[in-house]
Amino acid sequence: MSNAPKSATEKAYQEHFVKELQKYKWEAPEFLDGNKQKVTVSDLITHWRCELNRINADQLEGVELTDNEFRQVMAKVKRISNSFEAAKILAIEESKGKIDGIFRDDNPKTTRKQITLTIFKKAEVRGGDSSYRIAREVQTPNGNRFDIVLLINGLPLINIEQKRTDKTLDEAFGQFIRYYRDGEYSNNFMAFSQMMVVNSEIETRYFATPKSVDGFNPSFVFHWSDKSNIPINNWKKVVEHFLMIPMAHQMVGDYLVIDEAKEEKGWIFTNYKVYWPIMLQNNSMVLY
Repeated sequence: MSNAPKSATEKAYQEHFVKELQKYKWEAPEFLDGNKQKVTVSDLITHWRCELNRINADQLEGVELTDNEFRQVMAKVKRISNSFEAAKILAIEESKGKIDGIFRDDNPKTTRKQITLTIFKKAEVRGGDSSYRIAREVQTPNGNRFDIVLLINGLPLINIEQKRTDKTLDEAFGQFIRYYRDGEYSNNFMAFSQMMVVNSEIETRYFATPKSVDGFNPSFVFHWSDKSNIPINNWKKVVEHFLMIPMAHQMVGDYLVIDEAKEEKGWIFTNYKVYWPIMLQNNSMVLY
């Protein structure tokens, strides 16, 4: 996320990064590319509405959500105070996120008066019917701009902030704090964010989206590493092993652990020290 115009070098790196993601089942539609036309958070919400209609076609009995029905959905979204509350919704029914209590408008083609919408599905090895799309340079109502947002079924689950090699990732981390303070991740659609990634051509780190601005802690910002605990900073390797599909989906779904007692979340966290499941061990990659 940045307010300043990107240099030619920054634009080129972002383009290379997106093309690499596309090798691993991510789509980069032009209508979500803020380098080609204005893309806003409202546009992401419009896209999500289309995804809700697609995912819930049976529940909707073939009749798409009306404006009134979608307003009910967004009223519930605006009550999601932070990423922790969003994570609880995503984790419903073994990672089958739901939004319930949506009352349907009268329509002779429908029989259900009240419906529950599926908003998230457990990751499938070959992707299943989930969609994976990349949004770039997304402008917010507060005048800020997200570099890259990775959308799973239209939900903005992973935010990536990129920096030039002459900048530190601490600056990217500070930028996330600044925009969190602006209210970008509270009581709105972006509260669904579950992972934040700070990235340059020479280094990449990640952390769970905090539930408050006070939750940002540099000690909880991690490198991905290999089985010998050597940090992986080659950005292509990060994409290949961690941001690829289905791994990115699994990180924000299957491996997301909610601790209600402590009101915190993470990926198989033990005091925020991460160990990685057998599947990734077999892939010679671990988190730490």
